[in-house]
Amino acid sequence: MRRIAQLDGLRALAVGLVVVNHCVSWFPGGGIGVDVFFVLSGFLITSLLVDETERYGRIGRLRFYARRGLRLYPALLAMLLVTSLLLSVGLKQVLLAGTYTSDLALAWGNESMGPYIHTWSLALEEQFYLLWPLLLPFVLRLRVRWAVGLLVSLAIASAVAAQARVGHMLTPAGDVGFGVFNPFWQAHGLLIGCALALVLRHRRDWPGVVPAAWGGLAVCIAVAIAASATVDQHWAAIWNLIAEFAAALLIAGLVVSAGSLSRVFAWTPVVWIGARSYAIYLWHLPLILYAEQHLDRPLAPIVGAAAGVVAAAISWRVVELPFLRLKDRFAPHAPDAVPAWQQGAAAPAAR
Repeated sequence: MRRIAQLDGLRALAVGLVVVNHCVSWFPGGGIGVDVFFVLSGFLITSLLVDETERYGRIGRLRFYARRGLRLYPALLAMLLVTSLLLSVGLKQVLLAGTYTSDLALAWGNESMGPYIHTWSLALEEQFYLLWPLLLPFVLRLRVRWAVGLLVSLAIASAVAAQARVGHMLTPAGDVGFGVFNPFWQAHGLLIGCALALVLRHRRDWPGVVPAAWGGLAVCIAVAIAASATVDQHWAAIWNLIAEFAAALLIAGLVVSAGSLSRVFAWTPVVWIGARSYAIYLWHLPLILYAEQHLDRPLAPIVGAAAGVVAAAISWRVVELPFLRLKDRFAPHAPDAVPAWQQGAAAPAAR
């Protein structure tokens, strides 16, 4: 798949919501930006893997894992190295973040992740990258409507389980960690993105998709506001699920149509932020916490967030771009992706 500028613009919206969430106490609903990231990741990764399956007959898993590692890991290690020295972070927290196990530690180990608590979402995505190439071929054996129905049903079950567990834990202990960070109960956004990829693969003629996409954008913003206003009710999983379906509509509109909404999200400054959104997400929270050690509110989080953008720009130029060029060497290609006798075989997803 070619890189779609509008989706970089959507990344900018997602990371902007998260940064505002961490900068001001009255906007916790900005955390739905993480759900937008999840839906987008599920959509893009599934689209790439299905494309590879249709072109070469199978998924080159080792190449896929190498590409993901080169894209994500160098920037994470650079952030951990610098911020662990700035904030005197314990080795255990660094190791949990650096091994993509922080979500497991938060869910089952009751660990404190300190300035790296935001890495739980990175860990969940990495676990998805590890498992999904193994599971997708089985999903592609199903007819599209059955595969989409299965993924959407699992997504709804995941969100309902998270909501039920949070409600159960609040009564005896007031602790929502297990419900929030358990990877099985946070899989709904990724699953919705996977389902969207299968839908768009087989149907691109969607009349009315542009108004639906504008509606998806409006719902995402409305959910962020509503979730902030009802934070004491602990309805996060339900708000997340609504935001994820809205994000799916928004992604569909951006991919299928080149209308006015696409032009908004393809605006150059927005795309610039979106291209660096991964690094912004990595750096912003540790640097906000560092600024709060030396400055008073409300200046501290603003300075920390701005420093995060600067650090992300440096990371993009110095760390990420060189490894992105190396990553391209692991792009799938026919000679060693599939035996000659299998080339040209009809892909299971085409049924």
